[in-house]
Amino acid sequence: MPAVCIGTLGAWYLGALWTDQFSETAEFPIYYYILIAFVSLLFIIGCVVIKTWRIANDNPVNSIKSE
Repeated sequence: MPAVCIGTLGAWYLGALWTDQFSETAEFPIYYYILIAFVSLLFIIGCVVIKTWRIANDNPVNSIKSE
């Protein structure tokens, strides 16, 4: 979670610096970045939950055999 927060703030700041170099700019409010960070966190949490669910429901003998 800290990495996503730091990355979001960094992307917002660097995006603002980059768009300042153009004569015509499109404004991207910070809540767009927060929304993208939230969706990214939901995706990460979903992947972790699915992987944990599969491991928890798997037969331990199959795991030992594959090692």
